[in-house]
Amino acid sequence: MIEYRYGFFQRQESFCFLAQVAGKIKKPNFTKREKARDFKVKWVKISQAISLVDKDLPLTYKGKCIQLRERVFLEEVKNQIG
Repeated sequence: MIEYRYGFFQRQESFCFLAQVAGKIKKPNFTKREKARDFKVKWVKISQAISLVDKDLPLTYKGKCIQLRERVFLEEVKNQIG
């Protein structure tokens, strides 16, 4: 996906990969910075992921760009998996 963030005069290319879990789900290996920010992994169905993104209310231009990008990726995944 190519985004043009006019507020930052920026062209950004983003990539998304669809994968399937093989074997047992293991504990995440967060960086120190991620741990300090209390990151968590939440496994949900695609429809719930879309709902979570839709319910987010970003306040910044950057946040709104990220939300839109994630929504587009999730919709494409939903289309791919049926």
